[in-house]
Amino acid sequence: MKFLDSIKSGIAKAEAADQNLNAVTAIFSELNAELSDYTDGKLKITRTMSLNSKVAAISAMGLESPASENTKSDIISLSSKTENKIYAEVARWRQHVSGFPCMLSFEGREYICENIEDLKAALGELLSSVIFGKALSKALL
Repeated sequence: MKFLDSIKSGIAKAEAADQNLNAVTAIFSELNAELSDYTDGKLKITRTMSLNSKVAAISAMGLESPASENTKSDIISLSSKTENKIYAEVARWRQHVSGFPCMLSFEGREYICENIEDLKAALGELLSSVIFGKALSKALL
């Protein structure tokens, strides 16, 4: 058995994962630029870890893969751009270390995103949801 083929395959998968992760980050950056314009620079969307996830990460230290902070995140929040303040948790979030699939859930619905187009559509649904509308209105008071 030649292990070199497996090594090359692993490198190719890692490069593809980096591209996918960067594409997801770019979508959130685009969303935040538009949200910032709408809110006069006051608000942004953040991907964060819930308290339970932080506790689990501490107890599993040394056992987990070298994933980025965003793949460890499990909450999407509406946050202040200028203060360290979260106004509302608006969705649940899960992201595979390869970038896709990622999963967004809110208002009893779950969106499994296999690619960037799916993610854009799911984020569009989130932004037009009742939970996000209420959170945004409250944060802008």
